[in-house]
Order: sequence, then structure tokens, then C-alpha cells
Amino acid sequence: MSGKKITQKEYDFFKEAFFKVEENGSYYLYEDLFATQRNNAITKIFKLLEISSGILAPVLDFELNADSSYNGFGNEMKYPSCYASYDSATNTRLVSPLGGILKKGDKVRFEISSKDFSGIAVNVSGSLTPLKKDAKGIYSAELEIGEVENVVVYGTKNGKNYSGLWFYGVEK
Repeated sequence: MSGKKITQKEYDFFKEAFFKVEENGSYYLYEDLFATQRNNAITKIFKLLEISSGILAPVLDFELNADSSYNGFGNEMKYPSCYASYDSATNTRLVSPLGGILKKGDKVRFEISSKDFSGIAVNVSGSLTPLKKDAKGIYSAELEIGEVENVVVYGTKNGKNYSGLWFYGVEK
């Protein structure tokens, strides 16, 4: 690894990302879909160590499928559901709201950090509302939840075509 460097923060992410099972002596990754920075650091270090991408795919990629009637553990979705376009976004993370259910009529602050998309918009009332980007690269707006079944967050790379990133259920 001579000449190739990582930051102290990347090293710390890597160290804290794995746990050892004493019974079999193997290390396992703590999987967290929303830990974008940590997942990026792990991928970078694996690439620097020249571990083949064939090994990375099963380590850092997972998919959850649930029955359409599933509302999360208990009676509430704990996180918003993700679309495939979010899975391929390596520098996008949801800051808020993190809960999976929103309430009709509530004002909710949406915040998304992204270097993958040139624009972020949210459908809270049947039409897309673009979020404003601040100097730190955070897209945000406070929006009122309208008469919709789901609230969907979209990203665009070209300003014309939008892809779904997350969706929330809406409680009446």
C-alpha cells in the first residue's frame, strides 16, 4: 500500500465496521444502508488493498424484500424504503426525516446530502417540489404533507429526468 493513503477518519470507520464471532473466528461487517461515509471508506480501503470487486459485492451489498403489507417492526416503518437508484448512489445520504411514516398535514423538514445528483425534489402533494441546495451541499426545505399515500424523494443528474430515492408512508 505504499504511496496510497487514507485519512484517520477512514481508518476509524474501517476498524469499527467489523465484529469478530469468537465461535468461528470470522469477522463480519455491521451492515448499515444509511452509513454512506463508512461504506465508502470500506470500499476505498478494500480497493487499496487490491481485494477484488467480486469479493466486495457480497460484503457491501444487500437487499431487503418485504411483503407489500409489511409496515415495519411493530406498527411503524422504522426507516423510509429505498429505490434501486439510491442503492447505486455512493455519495448521497438522507439527513432527515429518518422515520418511515409521515403524518398528513404536518410540516416536515427534508434534508439530503448529495454529490451524486444535481437536484433533489420531493412529492408531498401530488407534484414535485425542488429542494434548495446550501453552501455545504445539503438540499433542504420544510414542506407540508398533503393528500398522498406516499411521499417520494427524487434525484436528478441532468435536471430533466428524476429517479426515486426513498419513499415514506403517510398516516391519515
